[in-house]
Amino acid sequence: MVKVVKEADLPFSPKELFNAVADYVHFPDIFPSIRSAKIVKQDAAATDVEMAFKVPPAISAFLSSTSQTVRATSTPDSDIKLHSIGGALKSMDIHWTFNEVAPGKTHVTFEMDYETGMNAAVSGTVKIFIGRSTKDIMDNLSEHVKASQKPKP
Repeated sequence: MVKVVKEADLPFSPKELFNAVADYVHFPDIFPSIRSAKIVKQDAAATDVEMAFKVPPAISAFLSSTSQTVRATSTPDSDIKLHSIGGALKSMDIHWTFNEVAPGKTHVTFEMDYETGMNAAVSGTVKIFIGRSTKDIMDNLSEHVKASQKPKP
């Protein structure tokens, strides 16, 4: 299992950040490696989201799929959990937490655990790809929230 953790204090409320991440179809605005995201099933308990990735040819040649479907569950304004239910990776779990540290300031944690189920060389390439795609995740999230707050013309 590979673990990726990113943390930051962002100048938004937990609700604003939660709403941005829970807007699953806009994942490509936060994750530059995601080409598209669509809701494939939704009920009161969970939302299933299929994400298609912008995968370099060096990786896609070894994958049976360049998409991942996750089941999203959440506690409003507090946390979002995404659990893989199928796709390119053998397993993937993502956990976002939003903890207010001061009015209008939130400590955000992004934790991702994944396993490729592939040989070491391909797994290493996937690790680099995921590292690059999550490197600026907090800046991307912040920019997405700012953009969503601007009045529409």
